[in-house]
Amino acid sequence: MALWAVHTHAFKCFGHTPRLAITSPEKGCGKTTTLDVLAELVARPLSTSNATVAAVFRVVETAAPTLLIDEADTFLKENDELRGILNSGNKKGGQVVRTVGDDHEPRQFSTWAPAAIAMIGRLPETLEDRSVAVGLRRRKPTERVKQFRSERANELRQLARKTARWVADNQGALAAGDPDTGILSNRAADNWRPFFAIADLAGGDWPLTARKIAEEYEGAKQDQSKRTMLLSDIRGVFAAKPYATRIASIELALELGTIEGRPWAEWRNGKPITAAGLARMLAPFGILSGTRRDGSETFKGYLLADFEEAFASYLGDHTVTPSQLNNHGHCDALQSVTPKSDVTVSKLQKPNGHGHCDGVTLSQGVDPDGWTFNLEDSVS
Repeated sequence: MALWAVHTHAFKCFGHTPRLAITSPEKGCGKTTTLDVLAELVARPLSTSNATVAAVFRVVETAAPTLLIDEADTFLKENDELRGILNSGNKKGGQVVRTVGDDHEPRQFSTWAPAAIAMIGRLPETLEDRSVAVGLRRRKPTERVKQFRSERANELRQLARKTARWVADNQGALAAGDPDTGILSNRAADNWRPFFAIADLAGGDWPLTARKIAEEYEGAKQDQSKRTMLLSDIRGVFAAKPYATRIASIELALELGTIEGRPWAEWRNGKPITAAGLARMLAPFGILSGTRRDGSETFKGYLLADFEEAFASYLGDHTVTPSQLNNHGHCDALQSVTPKSDVTVSKLQKPNGHGHCDGVTLSQGVDPDGWTFNLEDSVS
């Protein structure tokens, strides 16, 4: 939060301005107070608990403020247009085109400005991807904190003035900086680069601390969209069936519905995901259900080979941990799509010739609770 507050004074030195997501699982966790504190520290603060799309891009065009948006859970998720404005404002040059005046003359409006967004729950996926998050919890009755009172925030205002002066004195160095982002890449690196540049210039413990926070945050972050989460769980389904090279659509949907902690069991209106819903989710990856054959039987389903490219592109070996299936034998009636073997083999050295299992072998993973586990090699 300290680095983000400093970056609001210098955001024009960088190519991206990460959104600060201030989230909590319930009300009464201090989100509004956090925004009140930030309002004393950031550049040109503009606090709001609601805003129209037109108001946002017009005020950004006029003043380039730091938007401090509270109670976003009450209006943001249902407002696609406002989400688009906040998404585009993450990148330098972000803008929208609107018509103005009686002649409806098209005009460009800048959306490029810092923003902190406080809400219960998680931000919408596309906005979360452009954010760094601070998770708050409700304090315990035994925990004592100093109450924040804005009329007594002179110390914070003095700190804000010092920050503005420091940025002004070092603006050239910040703009010219090219900090090492380490293991971070793509959008994660874009989000953290301003923080690293500020930390490197500040010196002391800041460079190491900033990178440690970033790597731990990105490593633990549940950054899977629902589609990549789906790919991860499908890979887990195949990993639990060492000899499976194909699976029926209906069986796959049922298997997904047994995974605890995932949304598939209550996918639509409290009902489990269906084969049709599964097909819609997989279609953007180019993975299509087709007629498959198992001996003399045919069924609609997928080959493991259908997923290999998507697994490699979106999951890799380290970014996603396969979910643990709730294997209590509830899908026995549908196991006919998996070829059976009369001999139990704990580990094979070679595949059975189908060649459909490249990319699903995972030697080690870590589940969200931190436990390390090993999986047997998966073979056709």
